Amino acid sequence: FKEILDELKIPYKKGKSGLSVTAGSNLSSKLISAVCDSGVRILNMAEFKDLIFTDEKAEGIVIDWAPQLSLKDKMAAGIPTTLKSHAIIDATGIDARVCRILMEKGAIKPVKQEQVDIRASENLLLENTGNIYPGLAVTGMAVATIYGIPHGGLTLCSMLLSGRKVADEVIMFLSEIFLLSCKNR
Repeated sequence: FKEILDELKIPYKKGKSGLSVTAGSNLSSKLISAVCDSGVRILNMAEFKDLIFTDEKAEGIVIDWAPQLSLKDKMAAGIPTTLKSHAIIDATGIDARVCRILMEKGAIKPVKQEQVDIRASENLLLENTGNIYPGLAVTGMAVATIYGIPHGGLTLCSMLLSGRKVADEVIMFLSEIFLLSCKNR
């Protein structure tokens, strides 16, 4: 965890029990800045609506523009936007909104874990972070929801490590797709 804080130049202090303590606003703003600096585009005020998938893989998502939804009575019906992608990450937190669509359609099944202690919860979260369906990876609290991992003991540290793990896996996956497309030219 300290490695991520140091890498992003996020100031922190050693708290009681050896925990690292930092200001939440500083942490979140530096994380957002690092993500944007890496080339990721954040779609402000976009609301996830649906997942585009086949029996073989997830292929994209459908979103609505949130301000359009709040102006329903004052304007013509909004047209949802479809975004196609080779890789989709469900980082929607406890709701696990993207994965839930696959669960509702029977494409994946939730896993029920027995009660585990806090340390085991963090390890299970990291172990289960990653690909859950071809073209779809899951990270953070969405992992806990899908795999039935108790939420109570999970820390920000495990969320950051889960995010880093899934990002590394998706980068490798997309690199392989890119290399294959170059070979086929």
